[in-house]
Amino acid sequence: YSRIDRDQPDLRTAFYARSANTQEDFSLVERNTRRFYSDLGEDNYGGSVNFSLPFNWKSNKQLFKTGALASLKNRDFAGRYFQLKANNNAFTREILKLPIWEIYDQQYVREDVVFFDDFTNNVDSYKANSDLGAYYAMMDSKFGEKVRLVYGLRTEFYAQDIDATDQSGQKIDGKQDFFDILPSANFSYTLTEKSNLRVSASRTVNRPEFRELAPFDFFNFTDNNSIVGNPKLKRGQINNADFRYEIYPSQGEVITATVFYKYFQNPIEFSTDAQSNQDLRKFTYRNAEDAYALGFEFDIRKKLNFLGDASWLNNFVAFANFSLIKSQVTVKNLVGEEKRPLQGQSPFLVNSGLQYNSSKSGLSASVLYNRIGDRIYVVAIDAGYPAWIEKGRDIVDFQISKKLLGNKAELKLNVSDILSQDFAIYQNFTDNKLRFNSSDSRNIFQSNQGSNISLSFSYKFDLGVK
Repeated sequence: YSRIDRDQPDLRTAFYARSANTQEDFSLVERNTRRFYSDLGEDNYGGSVNFSLPFNWKSNKQLFKTGALASLKNRDFAGRYFQLKANNNAFTREILKLPIWEIYDQQYVREDVVFFDDFTNNVDSYKANSDLGAYYAMMDSKFGEKVRLVYGLRTEFYAQDIDATDQSGQKIDGKQDFFDILPSANFSYTLTEKSNLRVSASRTVNRPEFRELAPFDFFNFTDNNSIVGNPKLKRGQINNADFRYEIYPSQGEVITATVFYKYFQNPIEFSTDAQSNQDLRKFTYRNAEDAYALGFEFDIRKKLNFLGDASWLNNFVAFANFSLIKSQVTVKNLVGEEKRPLQGQSPFLVNSGLQYNSSKSGLSASVLYNRIGDRIYVVAIDAGYPAWIEKGRDIVDFQISKKLLGNKAELKLNVSDILSQDFAIYQNFTDNKLRFNSSDSRNIFQSNQGSNISLSFSYKFDLGVK
């Protein structure tokens, strides 16, 4: 059993704006100046039982496993909104140009100038529950010295329900039941003592979160948009297949090359609402009909002792991972049939780094690099309001640590996102390609979280308890 509680005691927002291409004073926008309170409680109940039976067949080790699982979640959420209201007279209009801390002074916060009005509505609370029951059976079989096959079947019954009302007060029918049969198989063949071939296939599911289902409408001031859930979301199914070649040059080293394919039924995507435009940004979650992703991945982890005979080179390990992915969704929207990349899927990913670890000196250090290609942040359903696209950026992290006091203590320094490049979202108005060009792309927003630096010291105490 676990319990989750989340309390938002007082989220305050103040929104200033002025007419485009002018130098007039910024003025407070009442409808976007709010105070928000919410309370969420969720109870989770779960249990499982598993059984393993090892045995031999024709002198080869075999393993049979089976088990069952049950999980129940209950959530209760309630929110309350207050919105600033101001009288529409010249005196009040001038007051709204003041800084927020002056507007909230007692001389102005009164019924005939500015005041907060409760505009909580029907969609600002909901109850939700889900019930999962699963059973699996599998075999881990060896056939001689070179062939191994791990295969099995998992069945799942899943029920979800959202108890909520729409804006008009009508009860929403959010109850859905699913029964899934999920097979999987992994075949491996040993080519040599240091290399393998693997082929695998499986079916998995992707279920919506309660927040994605709930009709609760929340205004996100960071992105300047409204996000509302969709009670009609279906769970997605994914068929996976991959072929991989593995090489293990020595202990702690690996080189792999993989080709993979994924087919999605009812994939869940973050999407614009039909009402969205440049002034009203309203987003929700939708199921696309189907999609696929085809890709290649290369992964290497190698010690640097191949560079020379120096013993200290054994302490260095370099690693890199590169993925190239083509994804495609075919959808029918207001302008006809469209083919585009899957929302949230980057066309490429790069991870690399260098690690140093010396057990003799107790010194460890690592430098990590990551980059993703531009990807769709929010899907567009209307050509008049293009998709939001997240611009890729370079991320570099660094860590160094030193064991002290007979390895009982450790001093560690972490520096994350050293380059501190901007997180940026843009729209491309000339085509739906994932590319940024200053002449035909519009910046939606950008932010910079800066670098994060932390220094920690830890010490392990021996209490002598056995």
